[in-house]
Amino acid sequence: MPCLETMLAKGYDVEYHCCSSDNGSLDGVCIPQIGVALIDGTAPHIVDPKNPGAVDEIVHLGDFWDEDLLRQNKEAVLKSNQRVGRLFQSAYFSLREAAAFSPRQ
Repeated sequence: MPCLETMLAKGYDVEYHCCSSDNGSLDGVCIPQIGVALIDGTAPHIVDPKNPGAVDEIVHLGDFWDEDLLRQNKEAVLKSNQRVGRLFQSAYFSLREAAAFSPRQ
C-alpha cells in the first residue's frame, strides 16, 4: 500500500481497521490528522455516506471489475459465498454456545 506508506513516512498516524472475516483484508483505513477515512461500505457492514457529494465521496469499484471473468466463474463465486455464510453461522453459533459456559461478569 504505497500511499499509506507515504502517509506514515510523512509522520501521519494511520489506523488500519481489519476485516472480521478475513485477517488479510482491510475494511477501512483512517488518517485522523487530515480527516480522511476510506471504508468498505459493502455487506455485511454497509455504510452509507452522510453527506454524499458535499463531504463524502463514493468510489464504485464495480466500474473496474472484469464482468466476463466473473461470469465465467459464477458457480465458484456462488459456492464460495454460500460457504462463507455457513461458516459465519457456525462461528456465531459456537460463540453463543461458549458464552453460555463462560462466567458472568
